Amino acid sequence: MVVMIKKEIACWNDEKIRRLMSNYVGLTALALHRLELLDIAKHTNITDELTGVYNKRFFNEILSKQIFLAKRRNEHLSLLILDPDHFKNLHDTYGEGAGDRILQQMTRIISDFVNKSDIIARYDHEEIAIIMPTLFITRALVKADEIRRIIEYTDFDDIVPGQTIKLTVSIGIASFPEHGTEQETLIKLANKALYQAKEGGRNRVAGPY
Repeated sequence: MVVMIKKEIACWNDEKIRRLMSNYVGLTALALHRLELLDIAKHTNITDELTGVYNKRFFNEILSKQIFLAKRRNEHLSLLILDPDHFKNLHDTYGEGAGDRILQQMTRIISDFVNKSDIIARYDHEEIAIIMPTLFITRALVKADEIRRIIEYTDFDDIVPGQTIKLTVSIGIASFPEHGTEQETLIKLANKALYQAKEGGRNRVAGPY
């Protein structure tokens, strides 16, 4: 509960003040929500053992909550699903341990780049999902392409002794409310966009168009 008191009653009719109040309450709610997530993390197994980011079970739970908040606040939300290109070939060539180390380094790169309010999860095998609250589609496309380029230009030197491995990724995006207002729809469309990025030649970002 947030209580605001002011002697001049008329000030509450000022639209600018009302917007400031709304922004303040929204920021406070986000901060409290992150504290709640941290508290949950201490008591529940919600992280992926290999990468240290959230696991798929928690991803499904938190995406549902984030969509609910976006609806309530009339805000945007974007979902990215990222998949390393030719990962099976890397896995087969250098072994399972090398594949694991690639995923670990890749998730560290992503974690260092995204905003603190963004939520990263290992979605499925080598796929990584990123929930970006308040981000509309055009900005999400820019952020996704920045992630793609950072990974493309990274030298993965600590994977195989004496070798430098290069990696590219494909990314599919779906946004609320432009592409859907329900969790299942956003996941389906983000996966469809990821498939389009793969079919389009890999190392690219695609939306559900």
